[in-house]
Amino acid sequence: MKKKSNRGYWLWILILSVLGIIVWSYPAPDRDAGPRGPVGTKKTAVIKHGGPNRKIILFTPDKNGERLVKVEASINSQAPVEDQIKQALSLLFTAEGLPAPLFPAGMIIREAFAYDRTAIISLGEDFRKKLAGGVWTELLAVYSIVNTLSANFEGIDQTQILINDHESDFFISHVSISRAIKADLSFTGETANKDDGGESS
Repeated sequence: MKKKSNRGYWLWILILSVLGIIVWSYPAPDRDAGPRGPVGTKKTAVIKHGGPNRKIILFTPDKNGERLVKVEASINSQAPVEDQIKQALSLLFTAEGLPAPLFPAGMIIREAFAYDRTAIISLGEDFRKKLAGGVWTELLAVYSIVNTLSANFEGIDQTQILINDHESDFFISHVSISRAIKADLSFTGETANKDDGGESS
């Protein structure tokens, strides 16, 4: 009996030793992967920014600030609609590659989403102190936003502009934004609106 017991004891030691060697020699997920960083950083970046782009039309002031002109740009077509709206607005606000800047630097897009055929966007209020110009500049700014969103998103017929997540009477001090605004192509010299029912100022 004693010999059997000793034999079983050494057998278990041998089995555990073999298992230990197997576990130790099995490569860890990130072993030999070079310098360590956040897991999946490179892959996530490719997925997020690697989607095919789609062309959009930005409505932006001409060089003289007299009317809106159409400029072609592109955004990530695989992003959610809310993110695509933010991308389009960012292109407008940064004015990179556009005929002339309109919006001041540092425009903040607090929120953007679509609901019941309406784009609802919330802007930080700091731009109100920096946007130079009078009534016409304010009109071009509002319809630059409204026309761009209406022209590029099939399910959007109008845009409600909020300031700091709240309804406001005016964009700055002249143009009413107390309710949703429809596109108005007359600011480009065109007469037809998206649904032939757009508001004009």
